[in-house]
Amino acid sequence: MKKILATLLVVALVASVCGMMLVSADAANLALGKEVANATVNVANANYCANLTDGVIADAISSDNGVWFGYLYNKDKPENANTAENGIAIPTIDLGEVTELGSARIHIVDQADWGICAPDSIVAQVSNDGENFTDVATVTEFQSGVAWVEFDLSGQSAQYVRLAIDLSTTWFFLDEIESYGAASEGGED
Repeated sequence: MKKILATLLVVALVASVCGMMLVSADAANLALGKEVANATVNVANANYCANLTDGVIADAISSDNGVWFGYLYNKDKPENANTAENGIAIPTIDLGEVTELGSARIHIVDQADWGICAPDSIVAQVSNDGENFTDVATVTEFQSGVAWVEFDLSGQSAQYVRLAIDLSTTWFFLDEIESYGAASEGGED
């Protein structure tokens, strides 16, 4: 019995230290299948136009068309900006109704040798009317390679979830945005 309790304690400790996000079997991604406003693609860059709420997750950086969505902004040549006015990309999801939120996450890539880098920051914002947004969580440190970026939205109720992505380089790639209700605590990896 002591071994079982010790094992359970170690598992609980490791899970909390690693920041694991667990999802119950009935947890639903509220953003799945929803349209994403402010995620349009200039014809010149139509190769990087993945659907951001289709549930398809890329496992690596790829030059395949449609795998990643690319936001482009060149701070030195603002006239060449594409989908990121003034260097801020703001994909916005309408969940359809005001919902008690638990978390959101975005799947991104930071691959400097491909010229695709993490942003300066990503700010999760919420709104009930789609016009007045409140900042609720900010991330400024990102894992290299392909990774999820998590946002705690606990205690927030909103119909709209948007991400204000402050681009630090010309290209920023993502392939999925997810949002979960208060009963769930994140997505499956």
